[in-house]
Amino acid sequence: MNFKNIDIILFFLFIFNLCFSQSKWNIILGNWQDLSGYKDKSIGVMLKKSIFSQLQREKDFNVIEVKENELFFNLVSEAHSYCISNKADVIVYGFYYVEGKTLFVITEVWDVLKKQLKMRTEARGVVTIDIFDTIDEIAINARGKIREILPLLTLEEEVEIKKLRQTIYEKEEIKIERLFYTRFGFNFETGHKILKSATEFDSQGIPTKWDMLEGNFPDFFSLFGFMLRIWDIRVDFLGGSMPGFPVYMIDKGKIEDTSKYTLINLYFSYYLPFWEKKFALGLGIYASSTISGFYIDRDRGITNYDSSMEGPPWSLILFWNPNKNFELSFTLNLLFYQYEEYETDNGRREYTEIIYNIPLVSISPIYFFSKELGIEGRFLYSNKHIKLSSKHDSICETMSFYLGLVYRVDFLEIEKEKKNE
Repeated sequence: MNFKNIDIILFFLFIFNLCFSQSKWNIILGNWQDLSGYKDKSIGVMLKKSIFSQLQREKDFNVIEVKENELFFNLVSEAHSYCISNKADVIVYGFYYVEGKTLFVITEVWDVLKKQLKMRTEARGVVTIDIFDTIDEIAINARGKIREILPLLTLEEEVEIKKLRQTIYEKEEIKIERLFYTRFGFNFETGHKILKSATEFDSQGIPTKWDMLEGNFPDFFSLFGFMLRIWDIRVDFLGGSMPGFPVYMIDKGKIEDTSKYTLINLYFSYYLPFWEKKFALGLGIYASSTISGFYIDRDRGITNYDSSMEGPPWSLILFWNPNKNFELSFTLNLLFYQYEEYETDNGRREYTEIIYNIPLVSISPIYFFSKELGIEGRFLYSNKHIKLSSKHDSICETMSFYLGLVYRVDFLEIEKEKKNE
């Protein structure tokens, strides 16, 4: 015999098997629930194990067990949802009860692809010392009936099954979070500055004395923002104060209304495909005119407001959504050192240098106490050294507290409500 010809035949048989092998039935095997309150709960476990062993003997059955031992399906809709979430074709589960010495077993097979109860069979046996044999007989009988309703797939049936799987599973996968948050709240910002600057001037406005000054700068202002999530992309914005809403600053014991924008947060993030897409990682910018801003007044010393906006540093942000009622975010300023050189009106070259001794860090939780409404808190802290030109020098420590409401629009919930109407 020519061994080369045998090798060629085996090779083509292998390729044919790969190309035209039949698909397997994806089966989820659930638990059998005791309806009689029988003291021996091991019967349900034995039924499941025995039926699992029998179904595994079928080469075209891909069987996955329900791992939760206390999970039972009282309604077909519950079995359907579990099967869909695990992308299976059918789910097998059942019930049993004991009357005297008689064991009654009900086995159901729900077809997710065609949304119909494929099988509901009843079997009975005697509860004796030979209960293992009784359960094995019931399992063999169940396997034969399941084999009848799930026969070997022809090529035509295989194509139909694949189309059904694609249609059903794709519809479910479209149900990715699509959310919109509207945010509104108030921010209280406080801190301490130590500033080296000119304190005395001559008649022409030229500094004659430099000194170290200290001052506090508590601010109170409103913030407005939004969050938009489409698929796995998330955009967050929070800024203020709101147009028409004042910014109250307590300066040297006086409360002043400056009515200026003071804070901008803008972040772009992506939900990672790991860990059930509960974590999002992104980058953003943080810009503020109150945290590092300062102004020297001859009469009052340090004031709070500087009309220039501090250059927005890049920030790393991490979102964690363990469930629909809670989320937590953490941000960290990535630029620990910033330097900018510029030319003044008189032609001199000056510079601004910012060194973060403790980088700007914020933590923000949101808790939803209803489907639509939630409460958001935020804590921010930073400590930085600011050099403005060659002689101005300051150290600025800032803490910020934000509290606000979040109104959530869940487009998936809206679609579900429309379907149920």
